[in-house]
Amino acid sequence: MLELGILAALYVGVFFEGEVILFSAVIAAHHGHMELWAVIVIGFVASVSMDIAFYSIGRSRGATWIRERQSIKAKISRAQSVLEKNRRLIQWTYRFLPVLRTIIPVLLGMDGVPPRLFILQSIVGSIFWAGVIVLLGMLIGESIYVMLGHLEDFELYIIVALALVALVIGIKKYRRHHTATA
Repeated sequence: MLELGILAALYVGVFFEGEVILFSAVIAAHHGHMELWAVIVIGFVASVSMDIAFYSIGRSRGATWIRERQSIKAKISRAQSVLEKNRRLIQWTYRFLPVLRTIIPVLLGMDGVPPRLFILQSIVGSIFWAGVIVLLGMLIGESIYVMLGHLEDFELYIIVALALVALVIGIKKYRRHHTATA
């Protein structure tokens, strides 16, 4: 049951926060605390789910969604500028741009990118993104682990704490979004 809760928290964490949570989970899997295949699948599914959710918001009510979020107007302007300059490249790689990761799918939905094309780009981009993060987690994770040394006695507690933090962040973001749209 604990593992199912950790995997659910991993999904929520990757959905809302992305690479830091996935990277941490890869390190945990590398040291036997989680199944690597499950981390990869959940990372991929959470990435595609996030893309589709925000694309759908953009497609159905993008202008209203943006108007309701005055606090991110500057980020939206920046995202539009970046998207205009490098549209093709950004459509495939925006997952690597932390601040723009959630805004770009909204803008693509507003711009009328066809759903099938968006989903294809999301799947390919998420495979690439998850692959890079997993590879980095495997390569760099061991170095971090060696540097931190004696924390191995506390690994499981740290993983559970990270999962809970990710879950709390996800719930807060969901509530903030839900109350803003209500």
